[in-house]
Amino acid sequence: MKGRPTHAEMRDALQQQPATDAPTESSNEEVFGSESSPTTNSGLVISALAELPERTLVDERALAKALGVSMRTVRRMVGRYELPPPVPFGGRAMWQVGKVLAWFEARADRAARSAQNIARKIGQTE
Repeated sequence: MKGRPTHAEMRDALQQQPATDAPTESSNEEVFGSESSPTTNSGLVISALAELPERTLVDERALAKALGVSMRTVRRMVGRYELPPPVPFGGRAMWQVGKVLAWFEARADRAARSAQNIARKIGQTE
């Protein structure tokens, strides 16, 4: 008697099913290619989002693939305010590429200002 299917068996079965999306939608593979976030000796390079037009809409799966994380991690990142909240569109959570990039830039600017403030405080105490 065979028990419940393993996660790998379920994933393989899902991957073998034909796509059910409308033919006008492009798949994540078409948008980001097979290797959207190549790794280098120094870490992860995320360039897939920057290469897309700013007004491009991406769903949770495409954003996860571009960032090199799981879909669950994307949801967690939204919950921790590491990503902007999605916009519901057609029953899906969608993000506009330009807004995601602007969100990253704003976070980087805040982190840089915070580091400058800390450095200034350290310099004042010496």
